[in-house]
Amino acid sequence: MKTEPVEVKIAEVFRPLLCENKRIKFYHGGRGGGKSYAFADCLLLLGRQKKMFIACLREIQDSIKESVYKLLCDRISYYGYGDYKIYEDKIVNRITGTKFIFKGLRDQDITKIKSLEGVDIAWIEEAQTITKKSWEVLAPTIRKNGSEIWISMNREEETDALWVLLASNPDD
Repeated sequence: MKTEPVEVKIAEVFRPLLCENKRIKFYHGGRGGGKSYAFADCLLLLGRQKKMFIACLREIQDSIKESVYKLLCDRISYYGYGDYKIYEDKIVNRITGTKFIFKGLRDQDITKIKSLEGVDIAWIEEAQTITKKSWEVLAPTIRKNGSEIWISMNREEETDALWVLLASNPDD
């Protein structure tokens, strides 16, 4: 099986997801801005190029239905990516070996997140709900050389933890 080329259009604002090497990639805005679709499309594209371990995270996730799992499945179907195998709790690329997993941070003992070894990209969806405690455990856990943390959020309050910790004092 080989991957067939597929035309995927990524809006200019989201191209840094694919083209820039940054530890943290932070996108915020209102609902309907295309963040989740762009993140999903970019991660699926990257996962077709080389083997990656991608952790899709949110603060609270009582079931996989509350994750970006369905969005990723829908985008796989939309683009006709036959190289992705969809399981009940993960998505795997059969050619590259890329693996997507789905976790809630608060739903389990947060210290279990410390065992997430070898993550290439951690996508934090609905990041406005991430607590300072969850961030303090997660950030040093994603430590593989070259790893990235992608953050998508619909800011609700000026006091949202990641807004205060990251966006209010951005680096380059």
